[in-house]
Amino acid sequence: MSERSSKNLRASSNVVAERLRSQTSSLVRSFQTRVSMLRKRYDIQGLSKHLSQDNVHQIASEIFGEGRHLAVGIDGSMDYDERLEMLLFYICVAGYRCPFEVSRDKFEFELEHIERDSRLSASTAIPLWVEDTSNLTDMDETGLEFEKFIERIPFSIMTMSELYLALNAAKSGRVKLIFLDRPLFGTFSHFSRDLRVLLRRGTSQLAGTKTSAGDLTLLDLYLASTVGPGDIFIPKRGPYLRHATLQVLLKENKISREELARRLELKDAKELDKVIKGITEETSRYGERLFERCDSDCIKLMDGVENYWSRVSEASDSIARKIFTGNGHSLQVGEDRWLTVLDLNTVSLFLMYSLLEVTRRKNILVIGITKDTTATDFTRAVLPWADKHGHLTISSDLPNLKNDRAFLTIFSTVNSEDVLTPWRTISYDCCFTTIVENKDDDIAFRAARKVISREQMFVKAYFQSRNFKSDPSVRSPVFVYDRFYNPTYDAHYVSEASAIEWDKETIIRPFFEGSGLNPLDNFILYIISICDNPEVLEALGHNQLLYLADKAVKFEVKAMRGMLRGVADLQLGTLARKEKVFSITRRFRDLRSESEMARHRRAEEAFKV
Repeated sequence: MSERSSKNLRASSNVVAERLRSQTSSLVRSFQTRVSMLRKRYDIQGLSKHLSQDNVHQIASEIFGEGRHLAVGIDGSMDYDERLEMLLFYICVAGYRCPFEVSRDKFEFELEHIERDSRLSASTAIPLWVEDTSNLTDMDETGLEFEKFIERIPFSIMTMSELYLALNAAKSGRVKLIFLDRPLFGTFSHFSRDLRVLLRRGTSQLAGTKTSAGDLTLLDLYLASTVGPGDIFIPKRGPYLRHATLQVLLKENKISREELARRLELKDAKELDKVIKGITEETSRYGERLFERCDSDCIKLMDGVENYWSRVSEASDSIARKIFTGNGHSLQVGEDRWLTVLDLNTVSLFLMYSLLEVTRRKNILVIGITKDTTATDFTRAVLPWADKHGHLTISSDLPNLKNDRAFLTIFSTVNSEDVLTPWRTISYDCCFTTIVENKDDDIAFRAARKVISREQMFVKAYFQSRNFKSDPSVRSPVFVYDRFYNPTYDAHYVSEASAIEWDKETIIRPFFEGSGLNPLDNFILYIISICDNPEVLEALGHNQLLYLADKAVKFEVKAMRGMLRGVADLQLGTLARKEKVFSITRRFRDLRSESEMARHRRAEEAFKV
């Protein structure tokens, strides 16, 4: 490079460096402004709930019962290899358990006795030809989209296994507390969407699965998607009115139109006629009759329809067992029939419904913990809701932070003298994730995307467990927990409010803790605050059981890759030699790369000579 070129390059670099310095300074000033807007904000400190240790022993006795019980933490890991023309998926899930003691004056975890639970472990390695991936989806995916789809396969299996093991733990008898390293609501909403897509397509490889109550049908999948186990709350509004109607019909089997309209709180017979017509049209696509009788007097279901949940839950259990312990290929259900990603996620949805049913019946507490989230519902909907409904008064503008964790982390740090750890936000209904403020309108809130999700199913809160003793403003990360709605403790915090859904005014009944103190969420904060490991940075403010499970499964997946990759390569090599299709064991890019390297080495040797 000439001296002149060198000078020009240095001058250009100096200009770029100066611009970078200026732009970075501007961003720093902007961040400092946001920080200052959250300092000494006593008007919004009502959003934080400090831990109260009053009555925690009583709540523990009410929920778990006195005695010695078990807590378990379940986590999974996954990976995949592209071995030439074959994909190898590795999935491992592990559970760690810890005993805890409950009495009227004692609630204590024996963290020194944490151990891996061999009954809560599942691992599998699944091979799949690249060409056969089309059997797992109807979409024509190429390039980056194809890569994303490939990752969905092991992720779906991993999630299914986590929920399956959690369900087995709930059924075991001694387990009273289950930690999952995933958001319950986020998992539920994602899989519910996938099931809706599957039903719109009108086909599923799950249909035809044999159970003791008969073969599983698409109608069963539809009923289970809308009603679940049958006893969950379903709002009588908008898109959920059909679901609420089916819930009543499945419970009664035969009912008069007049009584059905009364149960659904409908104003006149025309509304009911419209609902019944919509259900009839929707179920007719599945090739089975729903109604035996549907006239001006009463409505009666076909015999056997009411057993939909027995078929769904039994089929889901058998498919999950087959994937991890069955013979034959895990994803094949026939000669040329493959379980698709939508099928797998449908099974996971029903496993979650079963988990909800079992844990509610047996008084088991399930806590889902999320480490990383980009959610905005707290700043976007919860704070305005609290302001509009008188739980706090926002006196000045808040910083424009589009991330709840960032907002709450800064808020707690700059107000560390007042916001003492452990603390959590007010707990709120997960339907707020689908709500936005409706500014400049008489009705203050509306659906973010036309429909507000079902309320009274999941409850959510952010939390922060610890700070450094030497500097209270240095703290553990802000995480999220969510749980199933519990009517015993939560019904008191449910109230009616108007919102816009499908461009119409509707009434929603969400859970919102507000300025009160829900004893269940206070108790969960207490559990979280005594179940981390302050000696390990990665477990600080998180959960020791989930930390150990996470480390175990990541190590095992890595070990599986090392051991099982050779097994697959041996099988592929034998096939290649026998059938003379050597290219099937080597990717073209690998062959080309090795040929180029060989030519390069020969050229170097010739040059030396």
